Amino acid sequence: MSRFPVADFHCDLLCFLSRSPSHTPYDPAVRCAIPQLQQGNVRIQTLALFVETAPGSAVKGFLQAEIFGKLPEFYPQAFQMLRSREAEQLPTHIKIIAAVENSSAFCEEDDAIEQVFLQLERMISFTGKPAYVSLTWNSENRFGGGAATDIGLKEDGKRLLEYLAAKQIPLDLSHASDRLSWAILEFFDKEGLAHPVVASHSNLRAVAPVSRNLPDDLAREIIKRKGVIGLNFFRPFVGEKADDFFRQIDNLLRLGGADTLCFGADFFHDDDLSPKYRMAGLPFFPSFDNSSCYPTLLDSWEKEHSLPEPLLANIAYRNLTRFLAKIA
Repeated sequence: MSRFPVADFHCDLLCFLSRSPSHTPYDPAVRCAIPQLQQGNVRIQTLALFVETAPGSAVKGFLQAEIFGKLPEFYPQAFQMLRSREAEQLPTHIKIIAAVENSSAFCEEDDAIEQVFLQLERMISFTGKPAYVSLTWNSENRFGGGAATDIGLKEDGKRLLEYLAAKQIPLDLSHASDRLSWAILEFFDKEGLAHPVVASHSNLRAVAPVSRNLPDDLAREIIKRKGVIGLNFFRPFVGEKADDFFRQIDNLLRLGGADTLCFGADFFHDDDLSPKYRMAGLPFFPSFDNSSCYPTLLDSWEKEHSLPEPLLANIAYRNLTRFLAKIA
């Protein structure tokens, strides 16, 4: 076990659990199962409510919200709810906090905007205040354009941003198109809203040139606004070889991100993605394909790349726990 506790900003355990009553958080196929989290010394785990935008998305989202609310009851030996004000207290259990990966998780495309807000409040009644909300996933929805599009911010998106800002719920840019990301930041600035902005599970495009990764100028904006950027372990987003993990860190440090970088590993079960988004071959590097890998990874960064202990502690848990405490 690592001498560093770990706080992670994104995994898809809830989607896996929602797909079948037979699925449990002890199944290693999900890559973020309880034994794997324990072996990795994970003390804080963000559980994303993930849906693709399609009719019935809100039904799937609310099922995941209900499952989240029951995890500490069903698995009390492992899970406890994280209250943000407790984030810097290094728990012995795995503290969990929910997040919304796509706002289609709490509303349909044709719901009245007032209903959208009511649905979000209902979801929060199951999960507590989420660590972040993303307007979109990869595709377009009523709020704006996802990472696989070139679509910006829509009117319903502006209304939702106002609502999230009033509730001080951080906004996640990981699945936003570049146009949507910049439009969100421009909207916050124009309205005078000093609102928390994060990229919960995104790497840098300079190392792995895919649309889901951040261009340097957008990463700088998140750093400037004192958000966090979660290092994603999904192989196409890391780079061509395992050592590109370190190149991702090195590039972010060059941008001034020593107090910004955290883990957002994005571990998921292969079948939880629709066939359109599945890839041939291994979706993760073999040595870093589940939540037990954090001690090995941190150790390698220390021994092979001479990262100092304070920086390793920042990446492992301090940056994220400070952020979560700040947004309580």
